Amino acid sequence: MEITTAVLCDFAQVRDGLLFLSSGAITRLYRHDLPAPLGLMVAVVIDVPLEEAGEPHTLRTTVVNRHNNELAGLTNTFQVGDDGLFPHEVQQVPLVLSLTGVSARSWGTHQVRLSLDDGPPKRLTFYLVPSPLTGGPPPPEPEGSAAL
Repeated sequence: MEITTAVLCDFAQVRDGLLFLSSGAITRLYRHDLPAPLGLMVAVVIDVPLEEAGEPHTLRTTVVNRHNNELAGLTNTFQVGDDGLFPHEVQQVPLVLSLTGVSARSWGTHQVRLSLDDGPPKRLTFYLVPSPLTGGPPPPEPEGSAAL
């Protein structure tokens, strides 16, 4: 089992087993002031092989800043059935995670980390920067992001 797709986006939803996302592949968030809500969603597709259907699985999500401080944590448990599947069929399971209300308190590098059944995390990196319209403080030096 593996996370085959993970995209930071403005909006995502699952309908009838299909994933829809809008404004995906976000890498920079421009904000006027801090603290500020991230306003992000994460669109995820997990491949579940037939052998692992019928078992509960856990997707853990954490959001961290450049100092590795956790801003939020989510835990989702899911289970898929095996009715009507062909031998060796892999199910693609779409999920949407809302991080819209998570508040960021520092500029610079941030990550969303997705861990499936306590496996190694998939990391989605984005940068929180002052809006060019406000003339806010300059973003921190990149060397501070080494901890991620």
